[in-house]
Amino acid sequence: MARPVLSERAGGVTMRNLIFGAAVLALAGTATQLPASAVETTARQVTVQTCVRVEGNELGALPLEIEVGGQTVRFSEWTTADALATDVVGFATQLPADVTFTVQAGERTFEGSSPRWLHPLGVSGPRVQPIDSVTFCTQPRRATLAQR
Repeated sequence: MARPVLSERAGGVTMRNLIFGAAVLALAGTATQLPASAVETTARQVTVQTCVRVEGNELGALPLEIEVGGQTVRFSEWTTADALATDVVGFATQLPADVTFTVQAGERTFEGSSPRWLHPLGVSGPRVQPIDSVTFCTQPRRATLAQR
């Protein structure tokens, strides 16, 4: 004869109903207190800066245009040590006023904001490393980020 464990009576309530009631109370404690239409939002200030890197096969390529934070940077010239060289040591661009750049040349890093850049150590010689990459960035600006 099998023992009916969950259907035994305990004070007029079946064990099954007791367990079901406890589960309902446990789940009710995890429910959200606010109705769905009353979600709280907060806002905080964040700094936004958009950057785009030019590297690899793009170095020396013409025509070349890149979009940086909704603004266009157009390259008009690349400078090499001589007519046969492929290593780039400078460039000229149409550069929007609030876009700056960082040039990585070997282990050295140079920052600029003018439309024309030429390696400060010259175009040839043992101390001059060709450009590895140029990273263009918009000026940091404050924006409001809304969160739930």
